[in-house]
Amino acid sequence: MSAARPAATYVSTVMVNDANGGAVCVVDVTAETATAAVVVTIQGLDAASGKFHTLLASASLASVATTVLNVHIGMTAAGNLVANQQLPRLVRISAVVSGTNTITFSVGCSFTS
Repeated sequence: MSAARPAATYVSTVMVNDANGGAVCVVDVTAETATAAVVVTIQGLDAASGKFHTLLASASLASVATTVLNVHIGMTAAGNLVANQQLPRLVRISAVVSGTNTITFSVGCSFTS
């Protein structure tokens, strides 16, 4: 769901990757102010430590646009858009909003095989 969000860190629930493949996440920024931006990060859970680690972080998104993030083994890595690595079984999405105003966005993810 798209919503206007002020500066803060937003974290999704933990998602289970039963597809044993990768993920495609679509970040849709639909409204922004001159001083707001968001960085969206796909994070995997390390089973041994119980800590999340970054698989892919977007660039700072500060204008109305749709950005597609991909994590999958065998893909050609592309800065802030594509990560060539295996997606772990447990993942989450983190969105860090910065600035003094709000930014309206949504993030939707699908698992791929």
